[in-house]
Amino acid sequence: TCTVTDLCHKLNYSRMQLSRMFKQHFGTTPHDYLLANRLLYAQQILEKNGCIEGKIHRFLLVLRKAK
Repeated sequence: TCTVTDLCHKLNYSRMQLSRMFKQHFGTTPHDYLLANRLLYAQQILEKNGCIEGKIHRFLLVLRKAK
């Protein structure tokens, strides 16, 4: 799993520098981008394993509230 701190170290930027540049180019923060991708990945796994749509929706709502 990649974290914002991992990205900062790999790119040799401070967390603030990375966040500012990332938001300028992608319209979101690195944290929100990584979180959205993790949620998408979790949703794909649930769908692949035959989890019904209602459960996926409830699962995603719980994850978003935890954010």
